Amino acid sequence: MKGYAFLHQHLDDSIIDKILNLSNEVQWTSGAVASGLDLDMRSVDKINFNVHRHAWLAGILMYIAKIENKNFGFDVSTISQIELLKYSVGGKYEMHQDVGWFDYPFQRKLTMIVQLSNSDDYEGGDLVFQHDNTEEVGDRIRDKGSVIIFPSMMFHSITPVTSGERLSLVTWIEGPAWR
Repeated sequence: MKGYAFLHQHLDDSIIDKILNLSNEVQWTSGAVASGLDLDMRSVDKINFNVHRHAWLAGILMYIAKIENKNFGFDVSTISQIELLKYSVGGKYEMHQDVGWFDYPFQRKLTMIVQLSNSDDYEGGDLVFQHDNTEEVGDRIRDKGSVIIFPSMMFHSITPVTSGERLSLVTWIEGPAWR
């Protein structure tokens, strides 16, 4: 099993524009962590999309996830959440896992990040894995429309943005609780 699946410039501009236009419908809020708002840990603005109201988007993302899940072989069945993220100057997310090790019937299995900004729109804001790097894809991971999917238990971070603005979409694909 590879540590992640990478799809270079997989989503075209028409889908990206449709995603970004959704941000006109709702207010941006500060991104929190499980314990609440912690700007030392995570500094980002976000919009939560309703998975049912935006079923067209959930359908596209789930289709990609199910195809790429062959790299992982996880028991996945649904998308739990979709967030549009905006990392402005100073925006970051320290090293963390996305899986919640709670006693729920469903848990996050895969994390999917879709790059919505052009790579020259910002500096910093790099996705970094703790034990598995992305040297194989290099800077292509920053190309608009690129998608990376990885197990939600992998430790990862977003380095501080030093100029410009990084926009991305993140979603989590869930399945029955880990055994």
